[in-house]
Order: sequence, then C-alpha cells, then structure tokens
Amino acid sequence: MSISGLFTKIYRDIINDQVNLIRLPEVANRLRKALSEQDITIDTLARVIQTDVGASAYLLNIANSAAYRTRVKASDIQSAIRMMGIPTFSNLITVYAVRSLVHSKDPTALKFMKSHWKRSAHRAAIASAIAKLTDRVNPDKALLAGLLQDVGALPILTKLQSDQLAASSADEIDLALDTYAGKVGVVLAQKWELDEDFKAVIKNAGNLAYDGGDNTDLVDVVNIAQLLSQIGQPGTKWPQLEDTPCLMKFGEDGLTMETSLSLLKQAKDDINEIRQVLSA
Repeated sequence: MSISGLFTKIYRDIINDQVNLIRLPEVANRLRKALSEQDITIDTLARVIQTDVGASAYLLNIANSAAYRTRVKASDIQSAIRMMGIPTFSNLITVYAVRSLVHSKDPTALKFMKSHWKRSAHRAAIASAIAKLTDRVNPDKALLAGLLQDVGALPILTKLQSDQLAASSADEIDLALDTYAGKVGVVLAQKWELDEDFKAVIKNAGNLAYDGGDNTDLVDVVNIAQLLSQIGQPGTKWPQLEDTPCLMKFGEDGLTMETSLSLLKQAKDDINEIRQVLSA
C-alpha cells in the first residue's frame, strides 16, 4: 500500500473512532479543571503542576529563560506563575503537554516526529514574534497556536512503522502529512476540547484565503508565520497581497516579501530565544 493509501486508512479509522487518539498528559487535564474554578489561587495551581516533575522543571526553565526572565529569578512554581501571569502559565503548560507527545518506540517514526516538532517550533516562535507587533493577539497564545496548527501529524506518525515509512521518500511523507494532518488535527482538537480560536487555527492553517474580519486575528498570525518560515526555501513565492487577507491586514501597506525580511531580522533574537525555550 502506498504512503498516501496508508494515511487515508489511518484517517478513516480516526474519524470512525476506531483509533485511540493520543491524549494530553494528565497534568494538562487537571490544570484545565482547576482553571475552571472561580476562586482558583496560585498556590492551588502550583500544587497541580508539582504533581508532574517534568512539567515543574519545564515551567521553571521557561520562567528563567531570556524570553521571560525578569530581574528576579523564579525559585519555585508559585513565583514562576506570579512572574508570568496565569494566562501565560496556562498556555505554556499546554505547550509542555503538546511537546511531551513527541515520542515513539519506532526510531523512524520518532525521527519524523522530531523533524515535525522542529518545524512547528520555528513557526511558533515566528508567530509569537509577529503577535507582539500586532497589539491584538497574545504572543503566548500565538506560540501555542503555532505548535497546534499541524498537531494532527503526531497521531498519524504513531500509527506508522519503520518499514512503512522507509518505503516512501521524505517528500511523499510530507505531502501526505500536508493532506491529512489538518483533518486529523480538527478531530484531535474536538477530543481535547480546545478553545474555538485554536480549532479555527487548525482548520484554516495554510488557508491564505481565510478572512476573519477587519483586524488581524490568531489564524492570520499563524498563517503569516508559516509564510515567513518558508522564506529562503527553494521555490518559495510570495503571494499577491490582494489575494491574501492576512497580509493585507498587517500594517498600513500590507506585508510584502521585503518588509517580511526586515521584520525577521528585527525579531531574530526573540525568535531564537523562543525556539531554544521550546527545545529545552
């Protein structure tokens, strides 16, 4: 069976609920439940996170990284939450949860997963930097959205074996992922009960005809980040502004290839710092 045929079968099994989809770590579910309570306190949130050693270490590492660090170093989970604020803290724990899904007992599948994560981390870092320039989209939310846009690739790769992957070229696998990752991601977003704006990002990732209104929104930021991440790659063509609402809404004159290069240069340090945080 061709790789495209395998992907089609996996997708059909997923939408017919014949596959146990990967789940977010329990700490993410407990945190979501805690955040739904009206009188939640920082101490309560800290206790939730401290049940997961990996999540605790990751949060402290991020809090003390160049991307988030303040003058005072965070010495414990409580001070890290106070430093970053509860919304940022919540988004970053979900980042940790998604990152923890990048694992497989199959070495070839794991190789593709790591490559996928590296690409997603680059796009997410750009999305966060772009969001800072819009004053309309939260950078940490854009960071998470950038990671979630292709999250549907992960459950697909977990269902493939080395011999199946080895029988196809990397280009064939990437093309199949481009075809099915978004569709599987939509199903995954429903299972995980993600917010509607994250569902919209997954559903419209790469859809340059998307237009959510007059102002730049989360989908726009992630799609711009995807475009910017492709600059310098062979065959990359910048779309026409009049056909691309997300570019038209960015700034007074829209976002051109030239202004994009300047923007990437200005945001280089921020992007590199965030990529390091995601890879830590």
